[in-house]
Amino acid sequence: MEDSVEARKATQDAEVGAVPGQFQAFPGLAIGLYEFFSDALFTVAAVVDILLARIGTFEGIIIIIVFVLFGMVGLWIPIFVRIVSPEKSATRLESMRQWLLANAQMILVFEFVCLGVIEALKGLVGLL
Repeated sequence: MEDSVEARKATQDAEVGAVPGQFQAFPGLAIGLYEFFSDALFTVAAVVDILLARIGTFEGIIIIIVFVLFGMVGLWIPIFVRIVSPEKSATRLESMRQWLLANAQMILVFEFVCLGVIEALKGLVGLL
């Protein structure tokens, strides 16, 4: 009997969208860690490109500000939905969450393919 309860709990924890126990009390922490780690590769690549570009300090600061603002769009969308229609936000945000969970691997593949294409084009331009 006890084994079946533990097996059922393990199955429930393994379901898509299950939040690990340490993040259930702090959902903001989970979102923050996800945003930090999911964008870390692109942030490092962008900062390297900005630092290697032959532009002035003012232009570099503007570029970094624009990059950060566009990078935060993923956080702004749920906040905007919550402000615009608070009564319907739970169902809309849940459907967005389910879509993201279902397509997370494809989104990562798309991001890495785009990054690879960009780097390949830079290499080809450098050879010409």
